[in-house]
Amino acid sequence: MELPEECWESILSLLEHHRYFEPLSLVCKRFLSITNRLRRTLTITDPTLESLPNLLLLFPNLTTVVFRDFHGNLDSVISLISQSGLPLKSLHVSNHKCFPLLGLKHLASKMRNLVELNCSKTGSLKDSDLIEIGNCFPSLEVVDISYPDYGCGFLFIKFQELFWFGYRQRDPWFVLVAQEFAQD
Repeated sequence: MELPEECWESILSLLEHHRYFEPLSLVCKRFLSITNRLRRTLTITDPTLESLPNLLLLFPNLTTVVFRDFHGNLDSVISLISQSGLPLKSLHVSNHKCFPLLGLKHLASKMRNLVELNCSKTGSLKDSDLIEIGNCFPSLEVVDISYPDYGCGFLFIKFQELFWFGYRQRDPWFVLVAQEFAQD
């Protein structure tokens, strides 16, 4: 008697990290299918670029995409991701010289449910980019820009629940500053 897929999914979802999925996916096609559905994060590097369209199809439930050691055109890759229909919640485009505004606009036209954007250590991030981020992604809760002085006033106003530097900002001082910016 075989266990139903839902049971296997529940069992395999208890694994702490997706790196444990790889050996399981080699056991049988059924485990491969289940682990592909359970995978939530994809890290894009230069070598993964060629297989990216297949990876986006292979892992239909990705919620987080991280660009690491990637030197290609971020705008075009983010535009490709926007066509995938993934339930994307988090995007990490940090440590790049150019801010991928065009790609993010394409992403926003297809996926407005992004709640986390990490664009820290981005060389060309401007105030106007922050305004576009706020307009394109009204559901954002986490924004890491590493330069908190640029465009903060707009972000305070635009995002009702702003998470900053990895922790929730709900203290009275933060609310007071946000209200002062809103009055200006």
